[in-house]
Amino acid sequence: MYFYHSPDDSIRSHTVIHSPGCAPAPSCPPRRGKPGPTGPTGPTGPTGPTGPSGVTGATGATGSQAAADLLSAYASPSQAGTSGSNLIFDRNSLSLGNSVTHPVNSSTFTITSPGVYQVSFHGSVSPAGDTIFPLAMIISLLQNGSVVPGATAQCSLTSANDVENMAFSQIINVTQAPAALTVRGTGGNFFYSNNTLSINKLGPVSSTT
Repeated sequence: MYFYHSPDDSIRSHTVIHSPGCAPAPSCPPRRGKPGPTGPTGPTGPTGPTGPSGVTGATGATGSQAAADLLSAYASPSQAGTSGSNLIFDRNSLSLGNSVTHPVNSSTFTITSPGVYQVSFHGSVSPAGDTIFPLAMIISLLQNGSVVPGATAQCSLTSANDVENMAFSQIINVTQAPAALTVRGTGGNFFYSNNTLSINKLGPVSSTT
């Protein structure tokens, strides 16, 4: 109930009736409607900074070493050669694996498996009796009949008593097997002795030449 002045200046009263369970009209909260549908997902935010590196793991176990795969041969007595002839190696000193073969008392070494090989030669040459001096001697490695670049040794013999040591070492890439390797002397008639040839497989065939 509250009081107020009427137009004739008399005091009158007025009663306000409130609904049960509700505060006075000015204080009643508005009724809430049902929640609307979820809005679309917003755009993805920028990528955050990279986190710190993790702890380095333990070192793995050492792998097994590849088995040796090689052949070494030599010529025991002094032998005569003519210009353009291949040197004969009459003994095999060591043969491991099966990638290289050489029949004893022959000049041809056969590569039976593609791969990268190191070929090393060492020997001595001297002039034959009918030599005209000076004699320019060349000892070369041939692969399937072609001289291997970089696998050549040269010397000049100037007298009948000259003995020259000759050597070369080269790495070759054998892409197709079998491949034949020979050592050839050119320049004139000569004697050769103490010759050795070693062929060692270093690994699988290389894709580059």
